[in-house]
Amino acid sequence: MSDVQLTKLSAPVGQTPRPNRGPEPKNTRTDVALVQQLLNQAGIKVPINGNCDAKLIEAIKKFQVTVLREREPDGVIDVNQKAFKMLSAIAAKKAG
Repeated sequence: MSDVQLTKLSAPVGQTPRPNRGPEPKNTRTDVALVQQLLNQAGIKVPINGNCDAKLIEAIKKFQVTVLREREPDGVIDVNQKAFKMLSAIAAKKAG
């Protein structure tokens, strides 16, 4: 699963139940693996295994705090929202 070739999420990925308002994460294996791959490309190391676990939630929160400068990270990557767009931009930049 280390070579995920998707560029978009089908549903939110991350902490359930969601700590704030918004759609509840579905955490499909494909979406989770994509987020894991993107986090790794952003320098936040997490296993790429398609499992949404405590390590992934902490990695998402770390990204939200260190890169997005969020004061209250929720541990969720939403479809086409700020965190996902930033992760995608970082990956695109690294791809050349």
